[in-house]
Amino acid sequence: MTREIIINMEEEETRAAVLVSGVLDEIFVERKDSRGIVGNIYKGRVDAVLPGMQAAFVNIGVEKNGFLYVGDVAEEAGTMEEHMGETLVNPVVVGSLVEKGGPRRRVKIEEILKKDQEILVQVVKDPIGTKGPRLTTYISLAGRLMVLMPTVDHVGVSRRIDNAKERERLKSLIKNIKSPDVGLIVRTAGEGKDRSEFLQDIHYLTNLWTKTKKESERKKAPFCAYQELDLPYRVLRDAFNSDIKKIVVDSQAGFTDISRFLDIIRPDLKNRLTFFDNPTPIFDSFKIEKTIKKLLWKKAWLKSGGYLLIEEGDALISIDVNTGRFVGRGGSLEETVFKTNIEAAREIPRQLRLRDLGGLIIVDFIDMISQKNRRLVLNTLRSELSKDKAKTTTLKISELGLVEMTRQRTRQSLLKTLCSECPHCRGEGYIPSHFTVSMDALRKLKRVCLRTNERYLIIKANSSLAAYLAEKMRTKINILGKKYHKKINIGEDPYLGLEEIKVFSSTTGKSLDPVER
Repeated sequence: MTREIIINMEEEETRAAVLVSGVLDEIFVERKDSRGIVGNIYKGRVDAVLPGMQAAFVNIGVEKNGFLYVGDVAEEAGTMEEHMGETLVNPVVVGSLVEKGGPRRRVKIEEILKKDQEILVQVVKDPIGTKGPRLTTYISLAGRLMVLMPTVDHVGVSRRIDNAKERERLKSLIKNIKSPDVGLIVRTAGEGKDRSEFLQDIHYLTNLWTKTKKESERKKAPFCAYQELDLPYRVLRDAFNSDIKKIVVDSQAGFTDISRFLDIIRPDLKNRLTFFDNPTPIFDSFKIEKTIKKLLWKKAWLKSGGYLLIEEGDALISIDVNTGRFVGRGGSLEETVFKTNIEAAREIPRQLRLRDLGGLIIVDFIDMISQKNRRLVLNTLRSELSKDKAKTTTLKISELGLVEMTRQRTRQSLLKTLCSECPHCRGEGYIPSHFTVSMDALRKLKRVCLRTNERYLIIKANSSLAAYLAEKMRTKINILGKKYHKKINIGEDPYLGLEEIKVFSSTTGKSLDPVER
C-alpha cells in the first residue's frame, strides 16, 4: 500500500495528513493561536501541595496551573539541583513501596515537594475543558529511533516491535551503548537499525537535553525551557519511515525548512520530499478537505450501508453500530449483524485515530447470538487497535453487546479543535468557528478566482461572520485579490446561515460559487 504525507502550511493553521493508498488514515491540525503544549518542558514553581489528593499544582506560566500526581514525581526531585544532577534509578510509581536503607513504605507527595519549590516538569496532556495540563517529572525527549529519559535508568523497546529475537537484540544493543544514568526506549522506527544509527540519535538527544538543562538554569520559574517541535516536523519525526513513498508540501519556505530537517533525521529519504506547485489548494487536490468535514459529523457511514453514530461527551465517548441501509444478501439476520459488526470493528479504530478521541469509550455493537461471532468481532477490534500509536485497553463484549475500552488522550479532539460551542444551542451542538469558516472562505475565493474572468467579486455572509472577515481576514483577502487581479468586497446577508458563505459577481449579481462534487 502506498503511504504519503501531505502537509498544508498556512500562516494561521498547519495541517498534515497521512494517506494510505489515497485514503485518509491520520490527520493532524494545529492552529497558531491555540497551539498545544504537550512535550514542552517547563521550569515551574509549586503553587500548592495537596496531601488529600496526593498531588500538587504547579505554576508553569500558562493560563491554568499544571496538575502533578505523586506517581509522576521522580523520587530524588527534592530540590532543583538534585533533579537536574542525580541519577534517578528508583523512580516513584503510583502506590509503590520504596526501600531506602530502611523499612518499605509508601512515598507521600508532601515528602517530595514543598510550596514555592522550583521543579523541572514536562507536559503530558494539554488542558482539556476545565482541567489544567497534566505534568510529569519523568522528562522524555523523542528522536527518530528512540526516546531519551534523562531522569530514570531504564531500557525499553516499543510494544509494536513484536519479534522476540529483534526485541532482545535491541535491548542488548542499547544496554551496551547507553550511559548508566539515563533511560532509552527504542521506537518502532528503530526495528532493524544498527549501532551507528542509534549512536547518532543518542548524540542528537543528549545535546538537546544538555541545552535544555542550561536553559533551565538561566531564569527563575516559571518559564519554558524547551518547546516541542512544530507540527510538520513532529509528524515527520514520528511518522516518516521507509513505508512513506512521498511527502508533499505546499509552502516554499516550509519546503526549504523541512528539507534541512530531513538532512538531520532522514537524509537517505530526502529525495521523497516534493513541492506542491499547483494553484489548486493542496487538500482539495488530494480530496482530503471533504473527508475532514465528514469527521465533524456524528454519523460515519460504512461501505456496506451501515453506520456508526459517534457521540462525544465530557465524561465518555459512545459509539453506536447500526445496520442502516444494509439489509444483508439473502443470509440470516445473524449473518447480516455479524458482517456489520466486523466492518464496524475495522472502522472504529480509524475513526478514533482521525477524530483524536480518547478517554473512556463505550461501543454498542449490534447484539449477536453466536459466541464465536462475538469473539471474532472483539479480536478484529483489538487487532486494528494494536496499530494505533495511542495506548488502548479493551474489555470483553458484555451480555448487552457493549465493549468498554480506553484510549490515551493527550489533546483535545478534532471536533473541539476545529469547532466552537454554538451560542444558539448553548453548547448542545457544534458549528465550525468563525476562524474555520473564514479559512474555508479563503479557499473558496481561491477556487472562484481560478475559474472566473469576473474582475469584481463580493463575498457575502451573515453579519457576525462578515464582521470577522472584515476585521481578521481583510488583509488576506486583499492579498488574494491582488494575486489574481480581482477586486473583492465583503457584504452582509442576514438570511445566510451561521456557516454559509456565498460569492457573487459585483457586476451582474450572479452567483459564482464552485459546484461541490
